[in-house]
Amino acid sequence: MDAFSEILSGVKLNGAVFFSAEFSAPWGFSTPPPSVLADEFASGAEHLVLYHFVIDGGAVVQLIDGPSVELTAGDVVIFPRARQHHMTSGRGSVAPFPNYGISAKIKSRDLSPLRAGGGGATSRFVCGYMTCDPHLCRPVLDGLPPVFKVNIRMDRSGQWLESSIMHLLEEIASGYVGTEAMLAKLSETLFIDTFRRYIAGLPEQQTGW
Repeated sequence: MDAFSEILSGVKLNGAVFFSAEFSAPWGFSTPPPSVLADEFASGAEHLVLYHFVIDGGAVVQLIDGPSVELTAGDVVIFPRARQHHMTSGRGSVAPFPNYGISAKIKSRDLSPLRAGGGGATSRFVCGYMTCDPHLCRPVLDGLPPVFKVNIRMDRSGQWLESSIMHLLEEIASGYVGTEAMLAKLSETLFIDTFRRYIAGLPEQQTGW
């Protein structure tokens, strides 16, 4: 077993997709603090990892008191410590932002796309999270930046993963039994796939665990 697989084999991951949106520019939203997110998504979770997956269009994420990252279709952006951030259409989107009914959508576990925004260029994305034991995850998390992105459309495995997630989101809308559980497992796979792509793309001189 390779080192990457050996480390992850000892870490119990639990994940889910919790939000799906189709926003037209200008748009933007802000995430609450990690403790609030943990209470809302996974009560009792000691550590939360957050991600957004851009399906169409683009977006910009801006960490509160931190760097910004521009996203294009196929990008998965991960926040290993669920740091607070804004996600926007870019130009013309200035905080504070309206809620658009996001909170109600999440609380009702409604994964049908929320459509909102100003009527301009459209972006589609899904949001998900992972929980893990912070002590077991430390060898992985300590070596990661506060935010990073990877594009998964570069090969067939990433394209398969994306099409599978989109298919299950459509099935949820149709009420198929067990679809939400399957989507949760794919959410975990998406995180691991994005993570290994990020590690594979690091320069050889960058060392760590």
